[in-house]
Amino acid sequence: MQYLILSFEVIFPIFFMLALGYSIRKFNLVTESGFNMFSRVTFYIFIPSLLFINIYKSDLTRSLNARLIAYAIFSLFITCIILYFLIPRIIKERWDQPVVMQGIYRGNFIIYGMCIVQTIYPDADLGMVALLSAFIVPLYSVISVLLFEMYSDKKNNKKDLLFNVLKSPMVFSGILGMFFLLTGLKIPKLLLDQIESVSKLGTPVALLCLGGTFKFQAMKQHKKPLMVTCIGRLFIVPMVFISAAILMGIRGIELATIMALNAAPVAASSFPMARELGGNGELAGEIVVMTSLLSIVTVFCWVLVLTSTGMI
Repeated sequence: MQYLILSFEVIFPIFFMLALGYSIRKFNLVTESGFNMFSRVTFYIFIPSLLFINIYKSDLTRSLNARLIAYAIFSLFITCIILYFLIPRIIKERWDQPVVMQGIYRGNFIIYGMCIVQTIYPDADLGMVALLSAFIVPLYSVISVLLFEMYSDKKNNKKDLLFNVLKSPMVFSGILGMFFLLTGLKIPKLLLDQIESVSKLGTPVALLCLGGTFKFQAMKQHKKPLMVTCIGRLFIVPMVFISAAILMGIRGIELATIMALNAAPVAASSFPMARELGGNGELAGEIVVMTSLLSIVTVFCWVLVLTSTGMI
């Protein structure tokens, strides 16, 4: 019951912001076009700032766990390669394919995942978990931009494709954050405080925009891609990579981190990214909502199984 309550407590703020955004539109305080404009600001300013701050504040010297980082990166690439060949056989609408792929591999690790690990191990040093996010979250962004560019109607050569990936705000902020992390350069505190203040707007504004543009009736049109994404994200991906980690002898906080990384619902940032990069923004928003709702039960089940068997 403790972990079911945990899942609800983590998810409740998400649904509160979604409901608030939906209510704001219903009462015509902000129009749908207004939310679309805020979504663009979120994509170009707020979420990149959040990504930069999370990387910049990581402690590379004290919290490096090479095995955990290598496993997370390897599992991410394996997932993406399989999805690249499998999803087009299942989802026929080209516009939906990169959105479904992103929904399956991209978890909300910064917010949801870290909360799970912190609750299971309240007295542990979570620097290892924070540093993992510094490596894995920028990769999420790079792969997402690459996917949407590959599925774009524009015909890009390899040079253009690489340039489009690098100029994406999320990818650029991730590279910039890694530069500061690896070189040890420091930003003046006055400027850093302002960047941090802006970064705190990322997730709540993204959720407000998602709620403000959400349409319940549209979910009927996306039954198959929604079902495929929810099953893939919440059941298949965690089952495969948690099981593989157990077989490798990974236990304790490392296993809890792998579970949180792979079982977390889809990140809210996937919604503005899909909208701005030419994917099906409606479907991306629905995926965030449905995986967040269903994860209350699925995360509880994963935690219950692993704690009851003494693995975490």
